[in-house]
Amino acid sequence: MKGPVHVTQHNGCIELEIFTDTIDFFNASIILKSATHFIETAGYPNTIINMKNVADLSSTGVGLLMEIKSLLMHHGSELSIVCTDKSILSVFNITNMKSYFDIRPHRDIVVQQYAS
Repeated sequence: MKGPVHVTQHNGCIELEIFTDTIDFFNASIILKSATHFIETAGYPNTIINMKNVADLSSTGVGLLMEIKSLLMHHGSELSIVCTDKSILSVFNITNMKSYFDIRPHRDIVVQQYAS
């Protein structure tokens, strides 16, 4: 059985892919615990959160992403989010978080950016 987060190592960063269709109050703590474990184990590298499987993001989910970004910033690293889902992008707009997060449509661009 797959966990909610899977990690892939890239040159200069790690990618955390979320394997759940929603991030909300009920699963945010599990996702945060998994993501934090992978980030700490890898030494706080630049991190990509791939949300291609996520169709619903609550305000609790936005808070989870803010907590991950804060953790990484504290260690001098960056967070990028890969997302193309219009409903999730609208959540970022409504919560005024679109400018706070580095949101990209494709992970390959971010992987190349962190590798250089």
